[in-house]
Amino acid sequence: MSDLLDFAGTGAVSTFSNTNDYGVIKSHSITTGLVKFDDAGSYTEELIIGAGNVADVIGYLDLNTADNDVVAFQYDSNGDGVSDNTIVYHNGAVYNSAVELVDVLLSGLSATITTATDNIAVIA
Repeated sequence: MSDLLDFAGTGAVSTFSNTNDYGVIKSHSITTGLVKFDDAGSYTEELIIGAGNVADVIGYLDLNTADNDVVAFQYDSNGDGVSDNTIVYHNGAVYNSAVELVDVLLSGLSATITTATDNIAVIA
C-alpha cells in the first residue's frame, strides 16, 4: 500500500470548482486531487508555487474548498523554479492542515485505493 495520511474527520479527495480570488491566485485546474494554480482569471498555465505565493495558495484553498476536502499541490522549496516537493492540504472543520512531503512529487490522491500505485497518496 501507499502511505496513508489520516486527517481528522472523513477526508474526501476534492474536485472543487469555486474560484474566488485570493492574493495572486485567480484560478486553478484539478485532476485526482492534484491542483495547479494560475494568476490569470481563467486557468491557462501552471504557476510555480514557492515561498512568495504559498500563503496565497493556502488562502485560496481555505476560501474555495469545503470542510474535510483534501487536495495536493506541487511546491518549489528551494526557489529554483522547479517543483520538488508536494504539499497536501486538508480543510478541517476546526483546524486546517498542510503536510509537506519532501522530495515527493505526487500525481494525485485517493481515498479508496487498495493496491500500491506509484505517486498516489491515500487519504482518510
